[in-house]
Amino acid sequence: MKYMKVFLFMSIILFQVIHLVGAICLNDIAEVYPDGKSSEIEAYIIDGAEKFLSSYSDSLLLMKEYEISSNSSFNSTMALLRTESALKKLEESRSSYAKALEMAENVPYVKAFKDKLESFNYEKYINDEGLNTGLANEVTKFLNVGDVKGLYIRNLERIDKIIEILSRIKSSLNEGRIPIVNTLWYLLQNYSETALFGNYSTILAKVAFSE
Repeated sequence: MKYMKVFLFMSIILFQVIHLVGAICLNDIAEVYPDGKSSEIEAYIIDGAEKFLSSYSDSLLLMKEYEISSNSSFNSTMALLRTESALKKLEESRSSYAKALEMAENVPYVKAFKDKLESFNYEKYINDEGLNTGLANEVTKFLNVGDVKGLYIRNLERIDKIIEILSRIKSSLNEGRIPIVNTLWYLLQNYSETALFGNYSTILAKVAFSE
């Protein structure tokens, strides 16, 4: 039952998030790039975010299979389908994010926007808004020096970690073994922290740009 409560709560939140994807996950930071390039980079970021959240949704459905198994046998076939779908979408998400980074690689920042990122008082905003300090500080490490590409790289590193966990779960299921539930918790933790990392990147960059 406790797994289902978490599943239902996260499903509701994720449903709301998917409909806001164009505004919350690493979006709008591309303003730091010149006109023309910024919109092209942003298009890849939005596509990557949409696929990431769809993959996240599949991971919650995988969690549901564990919950259902409390009253019946574990459906390894369905669990494998959920895992493969989550993995496929996440790999597509990574591809879009990587294309955004590749496009941004040799594009100079717009000085006015970079200066705003470097001069904003992030610590005060984080404290005033009650943001998760650890994740917010991870984001500001890049924003304090106007390093938007650094944010993109860190996001890819986080996604690579989730891909590695999903791949391990897939291997276990293919071998006829049920992954331990702790692995599922670790998976969901990495999804949620990566989503929040993207969310905080957008929030903090937007408020800095608005100053």
